[in-house]
Amino acid sequence: MRRINGVSVIIPTLNAMPYIQDALSSILSQTWQHFEIIVVDGGSIDGTVEYVQKLCSSDERINLIHQTRGKIGEARNIGIKAAKYDWIACLDADDIAYPEWLASVVQFLEDNPDYVFVSCDTEYINLFGTPTGIRKRHILADPPNYDPFIDGNVPHQGSLYSKQAVLSVGGYRDFPQGEDYDLFLRLSEEYKLGFINKVLTGTRILASGLTLKGFEEQRIYWMYAKDCARARRSGKKEPEFEYWLSNNADRIRRKRRKWAGQRLWTLAGASITEGKFLQALVLGVKAFFINPLYVIYKSRTYTVSLLKK
Repeated sequence: MRRINGVSVIIPTLNAMPYIQDALSSILSQTWQHFEIIVVDGGSIDGTVEYVQKLCSSDERINLIHQTRGKIGEARNIGIKAAKYDWIACLDADDIAYPEWLASVVQFLEDNPDYVFVSCDTEYINLFGTPTGIRKRHILADPPNYDPFIDGNVPHQGSLYSKQAVLSVGGYRDFPQGEDYDLFLRLSEEYKLGFINKVLTGTRILASGLTLKGFEEQRIYWMYAKDCARARRSGKKEPEFEYWLSNNADRIRRKRRKWAGQRLWTLAGASITEGKFLQALVLGVKAFFINPLYVIYKSRTYTVSLLKK
């Protein structure tokens, strides 16, 4: 049986107030307490740095690193290289971890030593950290095995993985978006990845967040990451991004209407996060008319209990 003695939790930040307070508090409240926290800040000017520094002075498990170059992928690599433990846990600055998160993912990897990675389901929370009643379920082809080429992306927040395994495939590539899915694809070509169908984190969908601000860019990089994986698996060289982008301009153009529907659906989720339920309904209806197949499929992956107390 594998034994995991400690975990390094990495949180990239950039102007993360006030949500970073909830994120850090949720980690400090874990039932499994063998961890350190590494906050990698990319130049916050909203009080994030000062807040984390104050916590660092009172809890030696919390560390702050200042990032001077690169994007979010590089922030994660900086955290990994600084980690003192062999296992890396991921949480975003505007999300929260439920008390059994670390205990559950650690237990899975200890009980299944042939896996080097595990992720979990999530649910949407509002601006105050309260569950909205909407839980996102990920449907896998062969659970608990996770194959990103077949199953698509799963939450990066809430994942736990081997530091050695991730470094062996080159770590994160410093994409502006989609660096997580790209890593999952490369990792799956060398190792076994797993997934727990249990809600262990709470996710905020913010209209001002990275997901919605770079929605189309994210999907372009997902496409690129999967085409790179397809090339690797057929023994071919990966295409350079600019070359790939110019050769796939028509393909991207054809997908833009579908992506518009997907973005409206995600905006509906952001509206629920903000408590704007009527606006969410309107956006959801618009999303259905633009991309009905996507909305029908996504509706299968959600369980809704808006009457949740």
